[in-house]
Amino acid sequence: MVSKVTSAALVLFLGTMAFAADDAVQLTWEFQKDKTIYQEMKTSTKQTIKYQGMDTVQNESDTFVFSMTPQEVDKDKNWIILEKLESFQISIDNGGTTTTYGSNKALVGSEFKLAISPAPNFGVRWVDSYDDFAKKLVKANPQMEAGLKIIVGNDRIRQMVSVAFVDFPTKSVKKGYTWTKDMPPNMTALGGFKDVNKFTYEGRDGKLDKIKVDTTFTMTPPTAAASAAVLPFKVKSAKLTSKIFHGTILFDNEKHRMDSMKDKMTLEGKMDLDNGGKLMSVDYAREEKTDVNITDTNPLATPAKK
Repeated sequence: MVSKVTSAALVLFLGTMAFAADDAVQLTWEFQKDKTIYQEMKTSTKQTIKYQGMDTVQNESDTFVFSMTPQEVDKDKNWIILEKLESFQISIDNGGTTTTYGSNKALVGSEFKLAISPAPNFGVRWVDSYDDFAKKLVKANPQMEAGLKIIVGNDRIRQMVSVAFVDFPTKSVKKGYTWTKDMPPNMTALGGFKDVNKFTYEGRDGKLDKIKVDTTFTMTPPTAAASAAVLPFKVKSAKLTSKIFHGTILFDNEKHRMDSMKDKMTLEGKMDLDNGGKLMSVDYAREEKTDVNITDTNPLATPAKK
């Protein structure tokens, strides 16, 4: 996951991406005032719990679409971004019982203001408006308050937004160059995940630049209310390890922004659960895939007829 003013546009350089004579590149996120871009994020998750020879499976699929409109550069050279929730679709299947949330009218159109600071102190933080969204969230689905705050709560949305804004190096880099970045904590029904990403520049992939991402994480215990709201049990504790946790970023050097990101994660380990008052020690496995695409046009728009 330096500003410059011209007569035509305000732009922000967060990292860099221009080819030098020695084949070094600079990775650059560049914004233009009032030019909206879109982020579509799709996540599919399969969770399997094994207990006394029986499997309990939960499948979840999420799609979120956000628009991002740069509004101004403030006195501290932060870009102020208007983030708007354009659409979301969530489907959770617990052993054949499916719960869906689809672009609730009370939530779609919700806006948040973000401040994106320039390198070398790159970061994403809320400016205002998130509390209003949280109130709408609970009012629309009061019976699922704890679960929805995990699914589309502050940590989850912050994590989704931060995915697009990778903290690229401020200097030119060559193939094989690596750097690391701590990501904002992401609270889930299993607990909190604190990720550290290791990025490796791998050179050109067609017209795009390719960056490999390897992730390590630490966990904090979940809250019983949050796990019970999303899962058919309460998670008391979890000790999980990851055999696969990597991804790929493609960066568009002509448009000066991320083009796409794909990652895959697997988790395995032991969990202690409270299932209706019955304590259980179980084997747990999780498979998760995420696809992120950044576009100039709204992916929800109907294609023009030829």
